[in-house]
Amino acid sequence: MHGQLGSSGKDKAVFDAICEATQERVAVACYHKNKGKSIQVEARQQRRAASVGVAPQLLEVDARQRRLVMQLMPRGTLIELARQQHGRLTIAQQQRIVQLLRCLGTPETEGGAGLRHGDCGNPANYVASADGTLFLIDFAPPHCRDMPAKEPDDANLGSLGMLLWHAERGLLRRGWVTEPPLVLLREYRLFCRRSGMSDPMDPEPDV
Repeated sequence: MHGQLGSSGKDKAVFDAICEATQERVAVACYHKNKGKSIQVEARQQRRAASVGVAPQLLEVDARQRRLVMQLMPRGTLIELARQQHGRLTIAQQQRIVQLLRCLGTPETEGGAGLRHGDCGNPANYVASADGTLFLIDFAPPHCRDMPAKEPDDANLGSLGMLLWHAERGLLRRGWVTEPPLVLLREYRLFCRRSGMSDPMDPEPDV
């Protein structure tokens, strides 16, 4: 084990590590004591997401040691990535976030993961590969589950509202976003119009 990646969550902490067999860097999620009961469920859901390109590849599941070993995303979380880019998110990265959320909820029979992730508004749950491509993490229940039949396939796009709140809060307090993420703003506005949700920033809410 090497340095910790991000802050500890309620259930686990994630570390940078070296795989002894391959000498490759990996990310290891270590569950806190008495918090590893759902590790197999989380692993199954992450594999579903990884199979459609939404999540990092899962390399090992060790329920006895309460750990998941997965592909390392070396550029860190969405916050860290934006800071590396002087407070910007590129158009391609914003489009990638929308693609992730759409694919995540699309049924497996249509090429998606068929999952409802209730914590996609958290910028710490997006991690970036070496080339800046974003992926989703943290597929633990109860905030991740099969997409309910009553919800539309694009229901995960509702998380853009909280993600944008974090971006605005960062602009005011942390400085991780220095210009408006216009693609995310537009997609959230369109989502609100489709779903009939209230969006006080929309100049044409009835369109």
